[in-house]
Amino acid sequence: MKSMTGFGSAEYRDDEIHLTIDIKSYNNRYLDIYVNEPSYLAPIEPNIRKKVAGKILRGKVEVRINIVNYSEDIEVFLDEKNIETYIKVLREIISKGSLEDDVRLSHLLRMDGIIKRESTTDTEKIWEKLEPVLEEAIVNFDETRILEGEATKIDILDNLKNIEGELLKIEGYVPLMEERLMKNLRERFEELLPQDNEGNEQRILAETAVLLARFDINEEIQRMKSHLQHFRKIIEGGGSVGKKLDFVCQEMNREINTIGSKNILSELDGIVISVKDALEKIREQVRNVE
Repeated sequence: MKSMTGFGSAEYRDDEIHLTIDIKSYNNRYLDIYVNEPSYLAPIEPNIRKKVAGKILRGKVEVRINIVNYSEDIEVFLDEKNIETYIKVLREIISKGSLEDDVRLSHLLRMDGIIKRESTTDTEKIWEKLEPVLEEAIVNFDETRILEGEATKIDILDNLKNIEGELLKIEGYVPLMEERLMKNLRERFEELLPQDNEGNEQRILAETAVLLARFDINEEIQRMKSHLQHFRKIIEGGGSVGKKLDFVCQEMNREINTIGSKNILSELDGIVISVKDALEKIREQVRNVE
């Protein structure tokens, strides 16, 4: 099991290039990759994304690439069309403002887009050096996610064990709950109806059966046990488990809420709250799992 949060980096240097790559990630429902790179590396960005997506299934991932290219080829040129446009606009300003001035070089140098700079660096050649560095950064990044994921798994399993223990306590109270229901119903009938009446006894038994069926929690307990087994199976199965675990948590939460709504014993109130608390802690942790 892996955490969605992690950090990894790698570095490479030779006579032509100094390259550093940092990868970090945050919780996110889906996979969202953001690549921060020099603009001239845009042609190889799909390669970078593919590498990252091949190892990371979920989370918001930031990949930052810094390059000092000692042998970078630069082409600098003038945009003549922009120059003509700027001169025309500046002269209109001078004319309309009745200024005693003319367009000078210093004016033009303040304008954007007159001098353009383009790198003619061979991006394929850079990719040959960048790819192994990216792979190393991903490995380092993945190691932190695995370590954090294992710590999260231990915490989740501790809370799961608490839920299993509390569920056994709830199951142990089922006979008392049934006994209390029967007692309360009988007392109510005895207050309202004549005693020593065979018809009334039959009615008490029938009403008791209806009430027991309405407040029976055995089915919810068995479903909770099934969900707990399924949860353990998923968490030990590996891969992308976060969404599956969250779904099972929702199902368990539904069952414990039903048990709480049917409960008539004050002794069970604290146990139900304890289960809900442990479930909420698990869900908080699961939201950080890939």
